Amino acid sequence: MRARVAGRRPLILSSTLIVMRPKMQQIEIQEYAQQLLETHGDKALVVAAKKACSFEGKGNSEEADTWRHIEAALKLMRGPTES
Repeated sequence: MRARVAGRRPLILSSTLIVMRPKMQQIEIQEYAQQLLETHGDKALVVAAKKACSFEGKGNSEEADTWRHIEAALKLMRGPTES
């Protein structure tokens, strides 16, 4: 599945490869999070967390930070959990 956001690089979500621009704005993060959720369902949060860890391990803090923001957006979309 390829998704295109006007004027931006395509997202390739079926293989969980997502090409992003540095320093994404909040609306872009929300769009990526929504597409990730549509593609991976309940596993989207795990996918985002693994991507963040992967970039942290490679020393790419900017990409890791973007993935942490996507992870946070997914948590907000999920809403509160029951206790």
